[in-house]
Order: sequence, then C-alpha cells, then structure tokens
Amino acid sequence: LLNDGTLIAIGYDNVKPSEAPEKWNLRVLFAIGFVLGGVICFSSLLLLWILLDSWNPTGVFHFFGLGGLSYGQITTAIYLNVSVSDFLTLFSARTKDDWFWSSAPSPILLTAAGLSLTLSTIIACSLPSAKLDNVFTSGLLRQRPYILPFYIWLYCIFFWIVQDACKVFTYYLLRKYDIFEINDTGGIYIEDEDKDKETISLLHH
Repeated sequence: LLNDGTLIAIGYDNVKPSEAPEKWNLRVLFAIGFVLGGVICFSSLLLLWILLDSWNPTGVFHFFGLGGLSYGQITTAIYLNVSVSDFLTLFSARTKDDWFWSSAPSPILLTAAGLSLTLSTIIACSLPSAKLDNVFTSGLLRQRPYILPFYIWLYCIFFWIVQDACKVFTYYLLRKYDIFEINDTGGIYIEDEDKDKETISLLHH
C-alpha cells in the first residue's frame, strides 16, 4: 500500500515537455530498468551477506562495534532496506537521463514519498519481536544496536547515488554510440528548397 500510494502520486509529478514527438523505445527502457534494478539487487544481496555475517569477529559489524544480530533483526533490516531503496529508485528513474536532483518533484509526490518512507521506518523500528507468517521479526529499536536504522538509511542513500550515476553513464553510452537507436526521435525534416533559394538571393544582394 505504501509503495502503490507513491506510484499513484507520480501521475501528478513535474515533467519537462519533449521537443520532439514522444516515441516508446522498449529496448532502452529495458536496458535502463536492468541497470536500476541490478544495482539495487546487488546492494540488497550485499547487505544481506553483511547482516548474516554480523557475528563474525572479523566482519563489518564488529569492525564498527555493532555486535551480532538476531534473525528477526536481519529480516526487519532487509525490509527497511528494500522499502527505502524502492522509493529512492523512483526519484532516480523519474529524471530519465539526467541526475536525480536536476528536476524538483511535485509537492504531491514529495509528500507521498515522505509519508511512505516515514511510515516504513516507523514500522521497521517498532515491529514486535514475534513470528509473523512463519517469519521471525523484531523491531530495530527493540534490541541493540539501536543505531542500525540510521546505518540502513545511509547505506540506501549511498547506493542510490551509485545507482543514479550508473543510470546517467548508461544513457551516455547509449546516446554516444546510438545503441538501440536511442537518438532516433521520430521527427521528420523536410528541406524547403524555395526558402533556401530566397536566402541565397538575399545574400547576393
């Protein structure tokens, strides 16, 4: 429900009108979607490995002095990561081939996303230590380390920037080498011979 509410709100987002007729290029859309999804998938799997390795004395968690996590904490941390990453991916995808800060979102979209991110964080922090649908869960603020939600947010923001950079670079390569005919705008240009002759005549005078 939180995700759908934000997706509905994007219908009221600010957009930049195209100078040429819009033309669907599904190969480009699939390529960019693969890049956006691939980065977030990698970041989620990497985070899962870090969380599962939290009891390792030489692992990342012990390096930062966070200690080990219970299975319920790991489940909830992954939920928060996926939830935040999904919303942030939306802000990367909406600006097409430009950086996410190049176009300000509409107040409606910003409000919907802010509300969804806040509720997702509250849910992740306050979930009971229980077994829901045969899955162990535990609120991230119910056990140590209490700073874990903050680190999850930092992790998501870092990979959001990486994701956006990969998107911009992919668009750059697609346009530079005209991959998937991305530079074909669908516009038709007709040469006006009479106008050219009139211009030449004026230059001679």
